[in-house]
Amino acid sequence: AHHGQPITALAFSADGRRAYTGSTDSEIRGWDLESHTERFKLQGHEGGVNAIGISKNGSTIATAAQETRVFVWNAENGKLRTVLSGHRDFVNDVVFSDATGQLASAGADGNVLLWDLDKGSVERTLVGQGAPITKIGFGANGGTLASGSADGSVVVWNIDRGVEQQRLVAHRAPVTALAFNADGRRLATASSDNQVALWNADSGELLASFAG
Repeated sequence: AHHGQPITALAFSADGRRAYTGSTDSEIRGWDLESHTERFKLQGHEGGVNAIGISKNGSTIATAAQETRVFVWNAENGKLRTVLSGHRDFVNDVVFSDATGQLASAGADGNVLLWDLDKGSVERTLVGQGAPITKIGFGANGGTLASGSADGSVVVWNIDRGVEQQRLVAHRAPVTALAFNADGRRLATASSDNQVALWNADSGELLASFAG
């Protein structure tokens, strides 16, 4: 079985035994990588899938699509746990913190929302980047989060205080990917300007730049 449409999102479980794919057909499919079979099909989104996030323990999946809601699913049986509403435009990315289990979502409305999954409500809103957020990622300890935007800027946030820690003048085009290293002290960002930048996440210093 397959989507039959372009695949737009892909994620692996931490144990490497399962994979999840999302497509422009608005569906998410769960795969067993040992038996090479489809486990379940998740339906409910109103648009093409933009991102899939998996909790570190593998129990929970979050999905974002070309709509304003985030769907949260049980990874064992594919049942819908909750639907999170808070963004005013399409949700471009979703990610769990490996350290804390916190779920964050990035919106074309320019906001990053941090969610309380038990209550199904917004716990904190990170506001002020000034452009649609395209990609997000947590630092190693879960206390920081980086957000990349459509205007090429990158902000490193202090989550507890809800304020900017660093604003990186990063790229001349939308940020397409970003990732912290294992200890959270280095941040790599990539853009459709064909550049990859490596930063000191604490000081905001540009350490290196690579042309694609």
